[in-house]
Amino acid sequence: MEALLANPKVKIRDVDAVKEKLQKIVADGSESLVVISDFDYTMSMYTKPSGELYSNGHMLFDNYVEKIDKEEHAKLKAFNEKHFAIEHSATLSHEEKFPIMVDWFKRVHQNVIDRKYTREQVEDIVRDSDFVLRHNVDVFIKNLEDGNIPLVIFSAGNATVIEILFEQHKMGLDNIHIVSNRLNFNDDGICDSFADPFIHCYSKSGAFLPPEDRYFHDYGSKENVLLLGDSIGDLDMHKGVDRSGVTLKIGFYNHSENGTLLEKYLDGFDIILMGDDTFDVLNEVVKKVLSA
Repeated sequence: MEALLANPKVKIRDVDAVKEKLQKIVADGSESLVVISDFDYTMSMYTKPSGELYSNGHMLFDNYVEKIDKEEHAKLKAFNEKHFAIEHSATLSHEEKFPIMVDWFKRVHQNVIDRKYTREQVEDIVRDSDFVLRHNVDVFIKNLEDGNIPLVIFSAGNATVIEILFEQHKMGLDNIHIVSNRLNFNDDGICDSFADPFIHCYSKSGAFLPPEDRYFHDYGSKENVLLLGDSIGDLDMHKGVDRSGVTLKIGFYNHSENGTLLEKYLDGFDIILMGDDTFDVLNEVVKKVLSA
């Protein structure tokens, strides 16, 4: 705990509450823990040194379009920037954002379908993209695997892209369950649809999954949750299962120190990481659990 408090990139509103949650998670051990994480801009990097955004699971397709149709790319970029600002607005309510987000993600999916990508093209697009994982994410995933701690990724991005990215980085998927939008490829190898369920930034939780999903059967008995996210919409990812333990919420704050938005993050997350491009804090938490 002392190391957390001494870290200049860490902000904690209620130190005593965080201490209690950490103590319980460590005391209960790895067999009682499940990690639930967002992916884009949580496990992946947010901004380059230039200030430009790294790609996320949707943007890498838009950036590919830029190579073949700059005019179309300019339209996509403007559309996405407008809706990205709405997603992270500190003044709009959840109810106001919800229908806008649904429309945004449906249009993003249709743009991908219209391009008629093959699996091989998607693999090349991921390989050639600037979709970059935060430093030591690979260590985090290896530690979870070694400790038999499951990782559930709820992402409004693209499950196919996430799996390809992990495969290209030689990272195992054995203890990982990805709940995200998955590409369907037809008999000709062309992406012609997305599989259900439809996941957007406000439907990332067990509450929106069918009861037969392995999320409930494989991980529903885990009492404690380590929740990782980068937006206010990520705070509910643990819902849908009644658990008797605690949920420790750690958020990556990827924005300028906007007073109103920062306050919302401090209200929602137990721990906030400011300008941290690494998974070092998360690795320390997991290390304590595994060494208990």
